[in-house]
Amino acid sequence: DDFNDIDVDTETKLSNIQKTAEQASELVEMLEAIQNNRAAEAMQTLADDGNGNYAYIDSLREAKKVLVEELGANMVAFGFCFGVLSNYLAIYGKESLGITGGTGAYFMLCSAGLMLSRLQGGKALQRGLLTHNAGVGILTSLIGYSLFILMPILTSHHLVSHQVSIIVGYYGSALLIGLGNGHMWPALQNMTICVASNSQRGTANSTILVSWDLGLGLGILVGGAVAEFFGYSSAFLTVVAVHAVGAITYFAFTRSFFLHRNLNKNVR
Repeated sequence: DDFNDIDVDTETKLSNIQKTAEQASELVEMLEAIQNNRAAEAMQTLADDGNGNYAYIDSLREAKKVLVEELGANMVAFGFCFGVLSNYLAIYGKESLGITGGTGAYFMLCSAGLMLSRLQGGKALQRGLLTHNAGVGILTSLIGYSLFILMPILTSHHLVSHQVSIIVGYYGSALLIGLGNGHMWPALQNMTICVASNSQRGTANSTILVSWDLGLGLGILVGGAVAEFFGYSSAFLTVVAVHAVGAITYFAFTRSFFLHRNLNKNVR
């Protein structure tokens, strides 16, 4: 038949068929969406209510949360502290303690602390005690930074001698900070890797490195600005405050997050 001869009834039927097809297509899309949502909810339930050995990463946003927002944020905070220390140590030591040539000895003791941490923390890492090692390192570093800024203040109020301030507050803090970073760094790095799937481990490792470098850069920038306007003592008080925030974040959120998302049953 000639299509030009289609009557009104035929056009109406074709229009109805088209509407029905569109409705069917919409119904299929709705069913697919429901199915996908249920699958996502089921996977999320496994992550939330399971045995803690399943990481649910199905989107870039979730991956960023796993790799950056939780563990990476801690490394930014701790990197910030070391960034201020490594760049403004000599000036602060000269202004607050009158030390003009002790920078080399300071970092030598810091390195000694790092090496000592390998002897102390190596066995714990071999036993899979990542959260323990990280916690010990974070608290040890916090004590070191606190002594570094506290001793000169006590000396200015004649509560401790100048010599004690130099030995304990300056050189003693170097050993503690090195010891703390030596415990903390490999533990947090391994924790970051353990919450990622096999395909995400390269990203996880680079994330922890980038987070540390970002913290170092922020420490140099912000520490310099604070020192310029408020003095170097204020800059190092900021270091203690930032490290304390990082420590609180770790024990309040990051540690439990890792235990919940950890994919490696051999570590905890």
